[in-house]
Amino acid sequence: MTETAVRGRPWWQDPSWIAALGAVLLGVSGVSVSLYQAKLMHEQQRMSVWPFLTVISDNTELAGKGVSRLVISNDGVGPALIQQVGLWLDDRPMRSWAELFNSLDPNRQRDMAYTTVHGRVLPAGRTIEAVVIDRPEDIASLQANFGRIRFELCYCSVYHECHLLRSAVSDVTTPVSQCPAATEPPFAN
Repeated sequence: MTETAVRGRPWWQDPSWIAALGAVLLGVSGVSVSLYQAKLMHEQQRMSVWPFLTVISDNTELAGKGVSRLVISNDGVGPALIQQVGLWLDDRPMRSWAELFNSLDPNRQRDMAYTTVHGRVLPAGRTIEAVVIDRPEDIASLQANFGRIRFELCYCSVYHECHLLRSAVSDVTTPVSQCPAATEPPFAN
């Protein structure tokens, strides 16, 4: 027989049992709070390096001359690892900016500047000028056909959380498990 049974009291009325149950409850509560806090810290770490890319069509005046630019901007708080880039005209993949402009108007000589985007790391708060055109007729052609053009970027955070940005008339970003394979033919710029 236990000592409490000897004294004629049930075990739940014994102060030592009450103290033991209180200690167990405190221990379980402490572990639960620690696990929840660890989960919150993990989420906070992931969000502290979250990239968010946008594509901006920018028409400006530089040195008295009209310029049209397609700018990729990282508006997030972490770097973006750009894995895949694609460009389409009427749902047909393009190999380069030059091919796009030649498809829009094959009879004109082009003078444009472009930057390779694929494989780049875009830090938070930074931009890349993907393409810059300065001839008024090319700017007009781009603006007139903007609804026919689709530009896609697939990028990942440092935690390999990937997003697919589809930019046509407006930007739509969706999470993906991994970046898709390059288009055929692959976009070279």
